Amino acid sequence: MNELKKETWQELKNMVEKASAAYIAAVAEDGFPSIKAVFAAKGSDGMKTFWFSTNLSAQRTQLFIKNPKACVYFCDPERSLALSMKGNMRVRTDREARERIWEDGDEQYYTEGIDDPDYCVLEFSPVGGRFYCGREEFYKGDLAEEDFQE
Repeated sequence: MNELKKETWQELKNMVEKASAAYIAAVAEDGFPSIKAVFAAKGSDGMKTFWFSTNLSAQRTQLFIKNPKACVYFCDPERSLALSMKGNMRVRTDREARERIWEDGDEQYYTEGIDDPDYCVLEFSPVGGRFYCGREEFYKGDLAEEDFQE
Protein backbone atom coordinates (compact mmCIF):
# COMPACT_ATOMS: atom_id res chain seq x y z
CA MET A 1 0.00 0.00 0.00
CA ASN A 2 1.27 3.46 -0.75
CA GLU A 3 1.30 6.08 2.04
CA LEU A 4 -2.01 7.63 1.01
CA LYS A 5 -3.66 4.25 0.96
CA LYS A 6 -2.19 3.33 4.37
CA GLU A 7 -3.57 6.55 5.85
CA THR A 8 -6.97 5.93 4.28
CA TRP A 9 -6.88 2.28 5.38
CA GLN A 10 -6.33 3.38 8.98
CA GLU A 11 -9.31 5.74 8.71
CA LEU A 12 -11.44 2.87 7.45
CA LYS A 13 -10.30 0.58 10.27
CA ASN A 14 -11.09 3.28 12.84
CA MET A 15 -14.53 3.79 11.31
CA VAL A 16 -15.27 0.04 11.50
CA GLU A 17 -14.08 -0.16 15.12
CA LYS A 18 -16.33 2.76 16.16
CA ALA A 19 -19.37 1.81 14.08
CA SER A 20 -22.60 1.08 15.89
CA ALA A 21 -24.18 -0.58 12.85
CA ALA A 22 -23.24 -2.43 9.70
CA TYR A 23 -25.33 -3.38 6.71
CA ILE A 24 -25.22 -6.95 5.48
CA ALA A 25 -26.60 -8.19 2.18
CA ALA A 26 -27.39 -11.70 1.03
CA VAL A 27 -28.45 -13.05 -2.34
CA ALA A 28 -32.18 -13.78 -2.15
CA GLU A 29 -33.77 -16.73 -3.87
CA ASP A 30 -35.03 -14.45 -6.66
CA GLY A 31 -31.41 -13.40 -7.34
CA PHE A 32 -31.80 -9.88 -5.97
CA PRO A 33 -29.87 -8.55 -2.96
CA SER A 34 -31.55 -8.58 0.44
CA ILE A 35 -30.05 -6.16 2.96
CA LYS A 36 -30.49 -5.37 6.63
CA ALA A 37 -28.81 -3.37 9.35
CA VAL A 38 -27.16 -5.28 12.19
CA PHE A 39 -25.24 -4.30 15.27
CA ALA A 40 -21.65 -3.63 14.29
CA ALA A 41 -19.13 -6.44 14.21
CA LYS A 42 -17.92 -7.75 17.55
CA GLY A 43 -14.70 -9.62 18.24
CA SER A 44 -13.45 -9.04 14.73
CA ASP A 45 -9.98 -10.11 13.73
CA GLY A 46 -8.63 -6.81 12.43
CA MET A 47 -10.05 -6.54 8.95
CA LYS A 48 -9.63 -10.27 8.17
CA THR A 49 -12.93 -11.49 9.59
CA PHE A 50 -16.02 -9.79 10.96
CA TRP A 51 -18.42 -11.37 13.45
CA PHE A 52 -22.11 -10.58 13.93
CA SER A 53 -24.70 -12.10 16.26
CA THR A 54 -28.16 -12.81 14.93
CA ASN A 55 -31.02 -15.26 14.97
CA LEU A 56 -30.71 -18.62 13.24
CA SER A 57 -34.32 -18.19 12.14
CA ALA A 58 -33.67 -14.76 10.55
CA GLN A 59 -34.36 -14.39 6.85
CA ARG A 60 -30.80 -13.36 5.96
CA THR A 61 -29.30 -16.19 8.00
CA GLN A 62 -31.36 -18.70 6.04
CA LEU A 63 -30.21 -17.08 2.79
CA PHE A 64 -26.54 -17.33 3.87
CA ILE A 65 -27.01 -21.03 4.64
CA LYS A 66 -28.15 -21.53 1.03
CA ASN A 67 -25.64 -19.14 -0.54
CA PRO A 68 -22.70 -17.76 1.47
CA LYS A 69 -22.00 -14.88 -0.93
CA ALA A 70 -22.41 -11.65 0.99
CA CYS A 71 -21.70 -7.96 1.13
CA VAL A 72 -20.95 -5.97 4.29
CA TYR A 73 -21.07 -2.16 4.30
CA PHE A 74 -19.86 0.30 6.91
CA CYS A 75 -20.21 4.05 6.54
CA ASP A 76 -19.75 7.34 8.32
CA PRO A 77 -21.89 9.84 6.39
CA GLU A 78 -20.61 12.77 8.46
CA ARG A 79 -17.10 12.15 7.14
CA SER A 80 -18.06 10.83 3.70
CA LEU A 81 -16.30 7.59 4.55
CA ALA A 82 -17.49 4.16 3.43
CA LEU A 83 -16.26 0.61 3.04
CA SER A 84 -18.10 -1.97 0.97
CA MET A 85 -16.80 -5.53 1.11
CA LYS A 86 -17.77 -8.66 -0.77
CA GLY A 87 -17.01 -12.08 0.59
CA ASN A 88 -18.42 -15.17 2.20
CA MET A 89 -20.67 -15.40 5.24
CA ARG A 90 -20.43 -18.54 7.36
CA VAL A 91 -23.29 -19.34 9.75
CA ARG A 92 -21.91 -20.75 12.98
CA THR A 93 -23.73 -22.28 15.94
CA ASP A 94 -20.73 -23.85 17.69
CA ARG A 95 -19.92 -22.89 21.28
CA GLU A 96 -16.54 -21.36 20.38
CA ALA A 97 -18.12 -18.86 17.97
CA ARG A 98 -20.91 -18.05 20.41
CA GLU A 99 -18.48 -17.39 23.25
CA ARG A 100 -16.28 -15.25 21.03
CA ILE A 101 -18.83 -12.45 20.79
CA TRP A 102 -21.33 -13.05 23.58
CA GLU A 103 -21.74 -10.01 25.83
CA ASP A 104 -23.63 -9.36 29.05
CA GLY A 105 -27.04 -8.10 28.06
CA ASP A 106 -27.38 -10.31 24.98
CA GLU A 107 -30.01 -12.23 26.98
CA GLN A 108 -32.50 -9.55 25.95
CA TYR A 109 -32.31 -10.98 22.41
CA TYR A 110 -31.60 -14.62 23.25
CA THR A 111 -33.67 -15.41 26.35
CA GLU A 112 -32.12 -18.84 26.88
CA GLY A 113 -28.64 -17.30 27.02
CA ILE A 114 -25.60 -18.34 25.06
CA ASP A 115 -27.12 -21.77 24.38
CA ASP A 116 -30.37 -20.35 22.97
CA PRO A 117 -31.14 -22.55 19.93
CA ASP A 118 -32.02 -19.44 17.89
CA TYR A 119 -28.67 -17.72 18.62
CA CYS A 120 -26.05 -17.95 15.91
CA VAL A 121 -22.97 -16.11 14.75
CA LEU A 122 -22.24 -14.86 11.26
CA GLU A 123 -18.55 -14.95 10.34
CA PHE A 124 -17.72 -12.79 7.31
CA SER A 125 -14.47 -13.16 5.38
CA PRO A 126 -13.89 -10.45 2.76
CA VAL A 127 -12.41 -11.28 -0.64
CA GLY A 128 -12.49 -7.75 -2.05
CA GLY A 129 -14.18 -4.43 -1.81
CA ARG A 130 -14.25 -0.73 -2.48
CA PHE A 131 -13.69 2.29 -0.28
CA TYR A 132 -14.69 5.93 -0.46
CA CYS A 133 -13.07 8.70 1.52
CA GLY A 134 -14.24 12.30 1.15
CA ARG A 135 -11.82 14.35 3.18
CA GLU A 136 -10.61 17.58 1.55
CA GLU A 137 -10.35 15.60 -1.65
CA PHE A 138 -12.36 12.57 -2.66
CA TYR A 139 -10.49 9.25 -2.75
CA LYS A 140 -11.83 5.91 -3.80
CA GLY A 141 -10.35 2.63 -4.73
CA ASP A 142 -10.70 -1.08 -5.02
CA LEU A 143 -9.45 -3.51 -2.41
CA ALA A 144 -8.20 -7.03 -3.04
CA GLU A 145 -8.37 -10.01 -0.69
CA GLU A 146 -4.74 -9.52 0.38
CA ASP A 147 -5.50 -5.96 1.54
CA PHE A 148 -7.69 -7.43 4.29
CA GLN A 149 -4.93 -9.75 5.50
CA GLU A 150 -2.75 -7.03 7.01
